[in-house]
Amino acid sequence: LVTRHPRWVVGVVFLVSLVLARELRHLRLEVRLSDEVPAGHPYTQIDDRLAERLGAHQTAIVAVGVRDGDVVNPDTLARVRRLTDGIGRIPGVVPSSVLSLTAPHVKAVEADGDAVRVEALVPADVPGDAASLAILRERILSYPMYVGTIVTPDARGAMILADFENDAHTEAVTEALEALAARERDAATEIWVGGQPPALAALNGATRGIIPLVLLALVVIAGVHYEAFRTAQAVILPLVTAALSVVWAMGITAALGFKLTPWTAITAVLVLSVAAGHAVQILKRYYESYHELGENRAAVAASLRRIGPVMAIACGIAAAGFGSLATFGIPAVRDFGLMAAFGILSTLVLELTFIPACRALLKAPRSAEALRERSHTLLDPALDGLARAVLAQPRATIALAAIAVTLASLGIHRIEVNSAFRSWFDADAPVIAADNAIRAGFTGTSTIRVLIEGDEPDALLDPQV
Repeated sequence: LVTRHPRWVVGVVFLVSLVLARELRHLRLEVRLSDEVPAGHPYTQIDDRLAERLGAHQTAIVAVGVRDGDVVNPDTLARVRRLTDGIGRIPGVVPSSVLSLTAPHVKAVEADGDAVRVEALVPADVPGDAASLAILRERILSYPMYVGTIVTPDARGAMILADFENDAHTEAVTEALEALAARERDAATEIWVGGQPPALAALNGATRGIIPLVLLALVVIAGVHYEAFRTAQAVILPLVTAALSVVWAMGITAALGFKLTPWTAITAVLVLSVAAGHAVQILKRYYESYHELGENRAAVAASLRRIGPVMAIACGIAAAGFGSLATFGIPAVRDFGLMAAFGILSTLVLELTFIPACRALLKAPRSAEALRERSHTLLDPALDGLARAVLAQPRATIALAAIAVTLASLGIHRIEVNSAFRSWFDADAPVIAADNAIRAGFTGTSTIRVLIEGDEPDALLDPQV
């Protein structure tokens, strides 16, 4: 089929590629915490119930610090109030979750004779005299549930906390938070933005950094292929095949409703590498067959018979290995495995059809081209030297390999399991700088939620509960 109807094969490949490329319009970069944790874990189930009942998924923190004195002063509390009001208007926020010294539902509860007086913790009109401010400071710090949550123990810092819905756009949320913070910063006031939305937004930005890596991979692949074959078509054809493999893999996963995450984004580099490596094999077999047979299409058919079964087995094993991740409990890892499997199978189909069909349509290599393909100024001397050394001292080679493996295995005990978001970024990344500042001067950026449920309606109204 490939050698008899190569134009039809190439046409069908491009038609399928166009259809799958259209599916890419549905692919959106989306990083959610729920994709990074085991779906069936008890903690995940509790978090899902909390989100279902309260709508809370992502907690953002805006920390306000003063360089001199404390935050209990009219100017700083006015900033906290404006920040609180602004956060409450950000799309996707859960209004009842916004907590700060000036939030409407943060109350002071005090005894007043036989009655109980409930009023705002910080009054709308903050007094300006030192004595009244000292009383207000003492009042704020008298509530243990507020100290360490929305105000630091020394009152030098205040926090605004807010939960956002799961479908809230993390980058839009972070931009809105940073805009609010920028308006309130000055020489005397420091403001940091932290929590889950900024971390996820930073992860989104880092994921977009995959694009330069893909371009770099293409350049490296082109250089390696040119060194291997010394012909333009042997460089262009594998690159086109690799690019089509990525389009097929991402198009299939987009059609199936998968999201583009950091895990699935790096699959593009993986698929490019696999496609390029297999393209080298089939093209090398073609040039060997052409050198033997001297006829273009006969060489294409012979190379397919020689390398086709090997490539099918190799790609099948690799696809099965990555496909096994579909049983993994973490959705992001599952999606990565499936996308990698689709990419490798796409590579197999394209390299057993598209490359031979194109090779059949192209003119046979000229004598000078075939000679260049068999001459490698860099690889041949290096590989010849390596072969002589191995053949001369096979036992020593095995011993050196065993020693290298043993030395490398000594590092296994130093492997640490670390899934914290802050470990995914460089130490000088802005999101890490803000995170470190909040953790050092305030209470931290990690959130723990405790769900308390009763078996009957109004169970939580029981005084014992």
